[in-house]
Amino acid sequence: MKRVLVINSLVGIGRAGMYPQIAALSRAGVQACPVPSVVLSTHTGGFGAPARTDMTGELCASLEHFRMLDLRFDMTISGYLASAEQAEAIERFVSEGRGGTYICDPVLADGGKLYRGMEPPLVEAVKRLSALADAVTPNVTEALILAGRGPDKTPDAVELRDAAAALSRGRAAVITGADEGDEVCCLAAEDGTVSEVRRTREPGSFPGTGDLFCGALAAAMLEGEPWTSCVGRAMDAAARAVRASLAAGAEARFGTEFEKTL
Repeated sequence: MKRVLVINSLVGIGRAGMYPQIAALSRAGVQACPVPSVVLSTHTGGFGAPARTDMTGELCASLEHFRMLDLRFDMTISGYLASAEQAEAIERFVSEGRGGTYICDPVLADGGKLYRGMEPPLVEAVKRLSALADAVTPNVTEALILAGRGPDKTPDAVELRDAAAALSRGRAAVITGADEGDEVCCLAAEDGTVSEVRRTREPGSFPGTGDLFCGALAAAMLEGEPWTSCVGRAMDAAARAVRASLAAGAEARFGTEFEKTL
């Protein structure tokens, strides 16, 4: 059985962070091995200020323990990180060849601004991780940051395609949220070649959908599908979860009811 190291936030309420990723990987018959970067009582949108425990010490100790055991993984996914030290520990582990295929979801910003707590050392550390990755999955704002531009810029379609091409040199990249009108669009790029993968927009917005997308993307990659097909499968998984949640009248802040659709 393939083994995937999942490094992300552990969220009690809200179906965000590593929980949807573990679910997507488990459904695909893959062993997901969780290492939390931070433990939160809820995600950070709609529930007030969550209880929070920084897991930097435990994360670094876990990777060191895996190193001592000479454990190796088929794939590593990293998402939200709480400190530059965490990013540096992941960088060392992956650089040693222990992490397998590495997917970096550079959780830094959205809507033209950095998330709260994203200080310059952490931003720079995540940039280095993204450069190391075999696949990187930024949203539009994060793609601008990785490309060395200000997060508050509004790129046109040509600029965004250029960013996708640049981010994919020697690897795969997908820029999520490059939406137009009634369609959701992802720019799926591989070694400089950019394709648009489009789906009909669902009339709802739920936290954690990006985490589910990343987990489903990882599962498809492990099956050896072409990159654009992997992106399309991940978009379909997210769309099914949103549709099920809308049909059930689910309260958006609790995340998608993806358990019904995997």
